[in-house]
Amino acid sequence: MDFRYKTHFKATPGQNGATKGMTGRSAEDLVIKVPEGTTVTNTETGQIVADLTEPGQELVVAEGGRGGRGNIHLRLQKSCTRNCRKW
Repeated sequence: MDFRYKTHFKATPGQNGATKGMTGRSAEDLVIKVPEGTTVTNTETGQIVADLTEPGQELVVAEGGRGGRGNIHLRLQKSCTRNCRKW
């Protein structure tokens, strides 16, 4: 694969959650095939993260987050009855 023209990759998003507090579906992993002998380096520190020398080696570079709590978390507390407050 030629990385000269395509240097940024973005995975497809998962599905949104449904009603009644359901969580959404996770998206498929984005797999980028690289040739054997590829060295993965941290650009900030210059440290070598991995050296992919054998066929079939895999490396997880960025892992997705946990996801949010959803809109059900923002729901207000049940309405207060007459005796809710003490005067």
